[in-house]
Amino acid sequence: MNIEIEYVDGLGSRPVMAIKNDTQIVILVNKNIPKEEQDRYIAFCIENCRKI
Repeated sequence: MNIEIEYVDGLGSRPVMAIKNDTQIVILVNKNIPKEEQDRYIAFCIENCRKI
């Protein structure tokens, strides 16, 4: 499974994880939150992707 991370404006503090197709998951992360918080959310999403 391929995981793509996109940094966007106008998103709340929590990331959005979406299945793009059978082999790709996209994680949208607010680029205006602190880097440490971004990394924590990304790690959480990736860990949950492995369960899918």
